Amino acid sequence: MAAHLQSRVPSSGGLSTVELEGGPAFLSGLGSPSNRARLDLIALLALGAIWRLLWLQATIERDEGAFAYVAWTWLRGGLPYVDAATYAGPVVYVVYAIPMVLIGNTILGIRLLNDILFLLSIIVVYRLGSRWWGRSAGVAVAASLARRLGLLVGVAAVPAAAVGGYYAALGSLGALIDIQVRTAGYVAASHYMPPSMYLVLLAEGAPVWLLAGWGVLTARRQKAPGSSIALAWLALMLIPTVLPPSFGHYYLQIGPPASLLAGMGASTLPLWKSHGVASSPSARPSATTEHRAVVFALVIASCALSGPLQAFQYPNLNFDTPVALWHYADSVSYQEQNALARYLASHTRPGETILVHGWSSEIYWLAGIPAPTKDVWSLPSPEIYIPPERYQQIVDLVRLGGARYGVLFANSWEDLFEQEVRDPVTAYLVQDYSQEARIGNAWVLSNSDGTGRTVRFNFALEFASARLLMGQTLNSSVPFDRSTGANLTLVPRSQFLSIGKTPFPSIVQVPLPLAGSPPNRTFVDYHLTMPRNATLKFTAVLASTALSPMPPVTFEVVVRTLDGMTAAVLQASVDPPPTAGSSGPMYFEIPLGAFGGQSVDVAFATYASQPIAMANLTAYWVSPQILSAG
Repeated sequence: MAAHLQSRVPSSGGLSTVELEGGPAFLSGLGSPSNRARLDLIALLALGAIWRLLWLQATIERDEGAFAYVAWTWLRGGLPYVDAATYAGPVVYVVYAIPMVLIGNTILGIRLLNDILFLLSIIVVYRLGSRWWGRSAGVAVAASLARRLGLLVGVAAVPAAAVGGYYAALGSLGALIDIQVRTAGYVAASHYMPPSMYLVLLAEGAPVWLLAGWGVLTARRQKAPGSSIALAWLALMLIPTVLPPSFGHYYLQIGPPASLLAGMGASTLPLWKSHGVASSPSARPSATTEHRAVVFALVIASCALSGPLQAFQYPNLNFDTPVALWHYADSVSYQEQNALARYLASHTRPGETILVHGWSSEIYWLAGIPAPTKDVWSLPSPEIYIPPERYQQIVDLVRLGGARYGVLFANSWEDLFEQEVRDPVTAYLVQDYSQEARIGNAWVLSNSDGTGRTVRFNFALEFASARLLMGQTLNSSVPFDRSTGANLTLVPRSQFLSIGKTPFPSIVQVPLPLAGSPPNRTFVDYHLTMPRNATLKFTAVLASTALSPMPPVTFEVVVRTLDGMTAAVLQASVDPPPTAGSSGPMYFEIPLGAFGGQSVDVAFATYASQPIAMANLTAYWVSPQILSAG
């Protein structure tokens, strides 16, 4: 039986009656639109559905992966902001958790729910536009919104008291407030979206923005409640869209009000000015052929601009051009994200830790392995806030070989070496871990070298913690100022040396002659607890600038125990090249098992057997490491 509703609506001429008839048809609740308008809306819903389904298997982007990981942690008994932390509000995790419970750990269920909500939003804005400004405006509104891509954000409203009460009952209200306030303050103070990205966004939706601008001008002249609501809605959403933190996809928050105003603008274009803007809902004009033609021209124009830009971003949403540079995802594709997660899940035993370094928390979620800290992302940046103490936990994790696997994202091995200059986590992974697999642009690095040994200490990367000493022996050495000296070329330093095309961290020394007065050498001295079954592994290289032969150089490694006993565990002679250039690399492995479990000093020294011109020879300890089995 059809439902019949009658209401009285104020108009410029008094009160008018609006009759809404509903029936069993799906769209019957949309104000009884004409068949033509109904077909228009169905066509636009179909367009929106197709447009979004094309992206159903796009790369899981940064926010999607983070929200999904937090929701997954919540379902496993953890708590957002306590066991897994992002800046988003609590409601978004509820929205993500629903399809996880129904379908499982896949982004497809989340995106299908997102698409359903998106299509419903088209119907809502069509309904609003039709009620306020007529059916032609409603169709234009739906057209403006239908071809948008969009990302899922928390749109459901939950009373603040209920949210606060839930977290307070679990003793974690402080964590919720802390991360919201501290993260917002950090990002707002440090980040703005690159201006070039605004050009991309303007180009992508130019017809909508232009018509929305015309709609704003028209709405300001009207006194209708709908116009005031649309303007207020747009103004409110502009705040998080334009002011920092203003990320590229935040502009989607102005999509609904901008679409409403674009619909109003389309309905008042001079093309159908003779129809006027209805002063009463009962006098709304029907969607004439002219209206429909212009509305669908708007759709075509929007797709013509937005389509190529979105095709350029497919499948990982990234912009990587001279004009605009903005990355939403680390991985190249959705398929490679799943392949990486499957690899880690199948090669990691229960209780082992992995680190997916960067902004790819979706890998933890897909693999079913928790992140090593509560932070879903591990690489600080102007957009990503990680407290220094928790970032140091990540540095220490890889520094001590505590992660079974480390994953880095780069297009080439050379790119990783460029990244490690800026990021110590990358440096430790590149230098101390062994490459085991490559999946797309993801490098899977293992803390084992293939023989069951792991790197426990990398002397070149720990150079900042070493003592620099000068003397005849380690026991008689005196401190050597790192920054000054009679001759700065004497000061040992840390430097990258390329062997082939691969750079390795090295300790650099100038060999001093023992025949000098007094006889001296420089020591680079480290204090550490020697692991059991330890082996010292390094490569020795000599570089010469002399045009004539130079004397051999001795590479010496000295170990001193807490009782003051010293032992030279290595004294190896290396011949320089006959003329200017570099010697071939010499590889050494020295067993240090006798010192296992002891607190010791390990010192490196080089010296020449004859007086030399010191600037002519440079000694390199290339990637000196302590390896340990078990």
